[in-house]
Amino acid sequence: MALSANKIKMCRQKIFIPARHFTLGAAGVDIGTIDPGVTFLEVGTSGATALEMIEGEEIKGIVAIPSKCDRNNKIRFKVIFSSASTTDADDFVFTLTAVGVAPNGVDVITATPAALDTPIPATVKGAGAGNSIQAAGPGIMNGGTLADDDEFLILNLDATTADATVDLYGIQMEYTPKFYKGHIVEAPAWQNDN
Repeated sequence: MALSANKIKMCRQKIFIPARHFTLGAAGVDIGTIDPGVTFLEVGTSGATALEMIEGEEIKGIVAIPSKCDRNNKIRFKVIFSSASTTDADDFVFTLTAVGVAPNGVDVITATPAALDTPIPATVKGAGAGNSIQAAGPGIMNGGTLADDDEFLILNLDATTADATVDLYGIQMEYTPKFYKGHIVEAPAWQNDN
């Protein structure tokens, strides 16, 4: 059955930005030289590594904006992390700021990112075991924020926590794809329920 123009359902797309994309501290120094230090360490005894962020440290990275991202719709961000904490009441607050930049112009890596229109809400650890995967968010950048010629996002992330450290795996970015006439696809309902 053909879909009429007013019944098109678009499935939001997701990309994962690994923690290793974040290579600078807020002051522009390499992560490995930040004092007291932000380093990649093994999470527990899992063999997996994550970027260990100490309270108050801020990191910076750059990521390409997907070419099919519809800039007129909201872009959502979630922080994927864990902590060795076993205290259910521990809370984690992430401050993510972002700015779009265009290449071959006046924009530079030191451009100051702006606060999201909807900040990432605080996340309470809850009953999960130590080192369990957590997702904080979403934080939201409103549609129309990015300029048409912006090709990259500069992201700054700061962590504040009752626990000593946060193990950062990365940031999930979720966006609505552009609609092109002739490529109408109805997404299953379960893909649009959050």
